[in-house]
Amino acid sequence: MIFAMNLKPPGIVWLGQLFVPLSHLVGSIENALLLSVWLTQALLLWTIYKIGESIMPSSRLIPLGGVVFAAGTQAFVGLSSQFFVEPMQALAVAWTAFIAVKGREWPAARTLVHWANAMLLGMLAKISTPAYCWLFYIYIAYIVFRGLNKTGIVLEWAHKPSRLLICVFGLICPLTIIWYAVNWGPVLEHATYSSSGGVLGQTLLYGFRASVGKKMIVWMQLLNQSFLAPYVWVVGILLIAGMFGWKPRPDGTGLDPIKPAASVRDPMKPWASARGFLLTAAQILAVLLVFSMNDAIEARYLYAIVVYLAILLMMLCTFFRTPAVALLVIAVCGWQWANVHAVALGARTNFANQFNWLLPVHADRSEYEELARVVEKTSVNAGQYNIVGVEEAWLNANAAAFFAAKNRLNTGVRSYYTSLGYAETDSTTALKRIDTLNTFFVISLDQQHQMNPPNFLNVVSLPVLHAIQSESRFRQLPFPSGKGVLIFERPVSERK
Repeated sequence: MIFAMNLKPPGIVWLGQLFVPLSHLVGSIENALLLSVWLTQALLLWTIYKIGESIMPSSRLIPLGGVVFAAGTQAFVGLSSQFFVEPMQALAVAWTAFIAVKGREWPAARTLVHWANAMLLGMLAKISTPAYCWLFYIYIAYIVFRGLNKTGIVLEWAHKPSRLLICVFGLICPLTIIWYAVNWGPVLEHATYSSSGGVLGQTLLYGFRASVGKKMIVWMQLLNQSFLAPYVWVVGILLIAGMFGWKPRPDGTGLDPIKPAASVRDPMKPWASARGFLLTAAQILAVLLVFSMNDAIEARYLYAIVVYLAILLMMLCTFFRTPAVALLVIAVCGWQWANVHAVALGARTNFANQFNWLLPVHADRSEYEELARVVEKTSVNAGQYNIVGVEEAWLNANAAAFFAAKNRLNTGVRSYYTSLGYAETDSTTALKRIDTLNTFFVISLDQQHQMNPPNFLNVVSLPVLHAIQSESRFRQLPFPSGKGVLIFERPVSERK
């Protein structure tokens, strides 16, 4: 748990390992790992619902509207079928928002216990999590340090949920501190590299350089794509317009401006007031500003913002006394939910403005089975290194390493797979890497099945393949493949 990952916080892996034993019940290890993601997403929706309950205790429709909105976004549906860490980060952000909403009702000690665990979950998810919450952190700190006393924690121990959270924190926090202490250097380097857009020399691989204003426009477009498109943005415009609208007087003598419902003005519930609305909106803008000051562009980085957008939507609904508004929100968001799932299930064509991780279901198992055959053929010696000489969506070093870990459960043998070098551009350096790692097998695709022209990840793939084919020290193994897979073995005499 301390050394298995060294570049990114290990929360999703620590959680995922607990679900691997369920693979026999759900059909595969992949299904078991995705079950951990689905559970995280379900907890995220439940937390959003509880936030909505606190914002408007007298309504069940408004919290439901927030849930249907979040569940119907393209980002939510797309990331529910990927083993990414963003859902865990979004859960940490939602927990933080829930603490802020409930902070004035809870004893300060309870707020502190929840806050400590929410921050722990956030740091286990992604090192960038504080950037999504720092305004909320300030607000929570104000509540805690204004009301905390020496006996508070002792009394809170009698509260069973708090006692459980204290025990969880006592178990996980030391492991997290040790992990960060051991891996801080690589983590910081990776975070810097990622935020810069993947700079190799002067090459930006995952972004571009531009002014903050231009970047802000790009991120706003991605926000719309991820959460509001294709239909929900209309609801937002109507609700905002309605806040400044007028309604007929009961006696028919004129018009009165629309005002918030009475419970919204409750001073004990500031998160259902203008202050809470403005603070939530400010946190969204602060996150977008941070993103705009960096070069990297990736839509899934926005995912945790779904919590704040749901809060804003629920707050907008509280400005109207009629349940018809909440029903309208539920209807439109439900329609989007149905259409987004139709795209994900392949039942309808893609949207014009589609989230890049909303991918139609891939029903063809041939690539999956081909990679399984490759790993079974090449993972034969414990500790050996093999190189995957291409970077395709289905055939790459990371995918092969995952299949090797699964294969180990059946064979007891664990081989390691790596690439020719991330985005390597020099074929001589790539060929030297094969010798340096004492590689047993090199896996590639024939020229017909390689990208032409190659993308930035495959610049040396074809030159290295030609070099291997021309060298007598590599022996091509018989491996019938309809996908163009080639496997080359280095003779024992060439290995150290």
